[in-house]
Amino acid sequence: MKRILVKLGILPEGKLSRREVVAHVKKKGWKWLLVVVAFYAVRDVILYILLPYLAVRWLIFGW
Repeated sequence: MKRILVKLGILPEGKLSRREVVAHVKKKGWKWLLVVVAFYAVRDVILYILLPYLAVRWLIFGW
């Protein structure tokens, strides 16, 4: 997660304590953090719920 925030320019590179991460995110705004979290949530739903469901459905019923 930190690596993504560094790529988006929200966090500087290097080791940061949790307190420093929170300070940087507050300074840049919470909306970017929400965008990143939403992206990962959607990705996880597709990868771990939707794709296995479709694969099992395809194996059992065919298309």
